[in-house]
Amino acid sequence: MWHFSYQATPIVIKGLESVSSPSRSEPLLLAKARTHWFIIALIFVLTIGYWQANRLAWISELTWLRTSIVAIVMFAMALPIPLRQVGQSLRKPWPSFLAIVLNMGALPLLAWFLSRFLEPSMAGGLIVAAVVPCTLASAAVWTRRAGGDDTIAILVTLVTSSTCFLVAPLWLGWLLAQSVKMDGWVAASDLALTVLLPMVLAQIATLQPRIATFAKNYKLQISLFCQIGILSMVSIGAIQIGLRTSGGDSNSPWLSFMAVMIVTVTLHLVILGAGWWLARLFGMDRSSQIAVALAGSQKTLMIGLKLAVDCGVSVVPMVVYHVGQLVIDAALVEKWRKDSPKP
Repeated sequence: MWHFSYQATPIVIKGLESVSSPSRSEPLLLAKARTHWFIIALIFVLTIGYWQANRLAWISELTWLRTSIVAIVMFAMALPIPLRQVGQSLRKPWPSFLAIVLNMGALPLLAWFLSRFLEPSMAGGLIVAAVVPCTLASAAVWTRRAGGDDTIAILVTLVTSSTCFLVAPLWLGWLLAQSVKMDGWVAASDLALTVLLPMVLAQIATLQPRIATFAKNYKLQISLFCQIGILSMVSIGAIQIGLRTSGGDSNSPWLSFMAVMIVTVTLHLVILGAGWWLARLFGMDRSSQIAVALAGSQKTLMIGLKLAVDCGVSVVPMVVYHVGQLVIDAALVEKWRKDSPKP
């Protein structure tokens, strides 16, 4: 997700201005709707997919469709990633290493512990959300805005994304072995073809000056295309949720949803705080602390949706985790930005 979210979010979430006159209410609401359109769209497709699950069940059975969507979106997401900046972060690899350990090691273990408080489908969805890589480049955008070292976030994104085809199946095979039947080799090869290969092809494509210029000049348009792809995957997951619920798999969906909200927010905050504290404990500078905290705790939505659908678990924890990290990190980014030392 080089930037799954919307670039205006950090600016708008930092505070809601009071409306002094009724005449300004409508423009303000429209502006908020435009700013937060992705979250609104997420709620819409989740609702439609859930309530119309029986009519749309045939869509969720099209394996080739979701595989194609993921591969195309991953290719598009990887186009604007500045691979040349990775060399800068390799000069001081320890912050990136710490963030990678937190993102792909500590976070899945904590998710496994917290999953005990959720019903089986939601618990499986939480573990899936925990084993996917860091967000494709959006972590770098947030880190840069907060005054952190974005080269660290870029390296963490590339390492976790390029190795997820091995790491994620290993975690899932261990943590979900009793509840999900999954062939580790099949899962690894599938992720390699739908995640790693598109990313490699995207970086090869950017070696052509015209494609590199296109990716640089049309970042927002590519982002919109990727977000639409994400919404389509959310809708497929929502259909599966609706089918399972109508079959009696969940007795109290709203109570289960509230539990997911509490658990995912707790998971994100604990890892984010651990990243900040450990980076400070190891004597890293402030910019590295910010990068470790954000890159160590953020997760990409697209791969999580695919794995959740493939494993037959709920996509709700992945969606809730993504929305939660948008809101929580937006507030923190603005605070860190204000507290940054003035040059």
